[in-house]
Amino acid sequence: MRVWLLRALALAVALLAVQGAAAAKDATPSVVVNNGQLSVKGQPYSIKAIAYSPVPVGETVEQLPHGDYFTPDYAYIWARDLPAIAAAGFNTLRLYSWDNAVDHSPFLDACEQFGLKVILTYYVDQLNGASVWDTAAQQKVIDDFVSSVGLLGDHPAILMWSFGNELNGPWNGFVNKFDENPVEGDDTTDSCGWQTSNNGGSCYNIQAGDPAEGTACFTATECLYRRFYGWLNRALSAAKAATTRPMTSTFADADFLVTGAATDRLKRFDSLLPNMDVIAVQLYRGRTFGAYFDQFAAVTSKPLLVGEYGVDAMNDPCGWPGATTPCYNYYGEPNMKGGSSADEFKTGCGNGGNCDLPGEQPQADWDADLTKEILAAAPKHVLGGVLIGWHDENWKNADTEDFCETPCGATADQLQKSTDKIATELEAQAKCVAPGALHDSFLATSACTDKAHVHCRMHDAFYHGLCGYNLDSAPDGYVNEAWFGVNAVTDCGDSFTDQYGGHRLSALAPRPVIAQMTSIFSGAGGAAARAQSCSAMAACYNCVKAAWNIDTHTAPDVVNGKCNDACGLTLGGNGGGSDNGSTGTDGGNTDGGSTGSNGGGNNNGSGDGGNVDNPSAASAHASSMLLLAALAFAALLI
Repeated sequence: MRVWLLRALALAVALLAVQGAAAAKDATPSVVVNNGQLSVKGQPYSIKAIAYSPVPVGETVEQLPHGDYFTPDYAYIWARDLPAIAAAGFNTLRLYSWDNAVDHSPFLDACEQFGLKVILTYYVDQLNGASVWDTAAQQKVIDDFVSSVGLLGDHPAILMWSFGNELNGPWNGFVNKFDENPVEGDDTTDSCGWQTSNNGGSCYNIQAGDPAEGTACFTATECLYRRFYGWLNRALSAAKAATTRPMTSTFADADFLVTGAATDRLKRFDSLLPNMDVIAVQLYRGRTFGAYFDQFAAVTSKPLLVGEYGVDAMNDPCGWPGATTPCYNYYGEPNMKGGSSADEFKTGCGNGGNCDLPGEQPQADWDADLTKEILAAAPKHVLGGVLIGWHDENWKNADTEDFCETPCGATADQLQKSTDKIATELEAQAKCVAPGALHDSFLATSACTDKAHVHCRMHDAFYHGLCGYNLDSAPDGYVNEAWFGVNAVTDCGDSFTDQYGGHRLSALAPRPVIAQMTSIFSGAGGAAARAQSCSAMAACYNCVKAAWNIDTHTAPDVVNGKCNDACGLTLGGNGGGSDNGSTGTDGGNTDGGSTGSNGGGNNNGSGDGGNVDNPSAASAHASSMLLLAALAFAALLI
């Protein structure tokens, strides 16, 4: 029996390989980077993107589905978001990860329905000291990347691929490992010395010790760059066999890549990346980018994508002048200072600046100013930018820069037993703040980094914590990781979950920045730019729920269009959606619900399993069905 099972599973794997091979490339590339400009189907394209990671309240990327809300059992989230994103004037989503072995064509079809392109980030997991990073491990990451790209080919919704996110940052481990490990064809197996050549310390983020060729750090950095950026280039080159889409790898704005100084690093490794079509950099430099775009153009002829930008919507007293540390303030406390919305804001810092305003106001003004600078820099080969992000994400409190070794707050056991997790957390925070034995004990025993909130790091994804880090260039002097959304977020409750407490639904409330972006991008605006409320989404949610298999993250009836009318989608080529969408009734989050697609879908529409101008999606869908058949056959043999 086991032999037959193994053979059936082998067939399934083979069919999956066929699926990847069947995803076709465009005969003539439809997305082109040429002379520093981006075009789609021959027309100039300005990237007006939003970072899209729709993790619901109460869920975390550390648990299933690990951030992959792009399988059809989550189509109710797409129905909530995609029409609102398009109506707000955004034309592109940037995704950060999904299961690289799964066909996500239905999600891409839904994006195409609403005229949205997608920048896909191929997730590359962090390395640590114990990670094996020999040439075989390096090649495996490249091979997996190529397989993931080949699974989708040139789906018309795909704009660009990013190989990893901030891989140049030492916190991700890659530069350290390439310092220590040779690459294919390397002329030495020795360490480059990048982590030790600065008087025994690292050559990262220094200028004075790396002024000219011949110094220890300069030589060590050149060695590291040949290894690390050479590997990046090989990955991008290999992936181009499976797609005609432009390639990048999104960099952290670190290690003096571009500053206008003679020691800027970008010009030293740019020539090592001939297969990188676009350089993407995540920029958090305050209310203005200053001279960055001119400085960038002076060291490379490649175009720039601002891979992330924006500010959070919380005014946090932890960042105010004179704030004591650690910080005991918490969201929802009585007589709370600072805050996000105008309704809740009572007390500011008193200096008349941005920290005297509700956090959502500087967010709107600063994000608008930064967006205008990006659009105005198009003649300098700036392709556009990615505003972060679509909605707040509570899970981001779990891993922030400033934290306490033993956070003060509700325990995991208390939360597990609680029926009202937010109330339980607020009660625990109040006890931390109140004078008494718990407060005194925490001060005496818990090691906290500078400017840490005492409740951080926090793993309660139901509570909107304030975890983050100090940043002088932020409006309030503090970055609150869970508050970057252009929409606030509220859990819809246990009526919108699966039997395990997953598949949650969140209601979104637009912040003032939405209106700013809609105006700048000339979006349609109005009620369509507001994501729907819980009750307005009930019909769509329940239809998807009736169709999903939560163990396999599939929903064939959804893919075939059964929920199109309830959700305003056009999956499976069945039309779907009404002229007006569903009407919102809950909490004022919508005036008229989402706008339906008016029947046959716009742009290129969806055919039977794929978009009509791209047979790759249909081929991938067919191969998926064969794969499922093979797996079913294997199951019968057990």
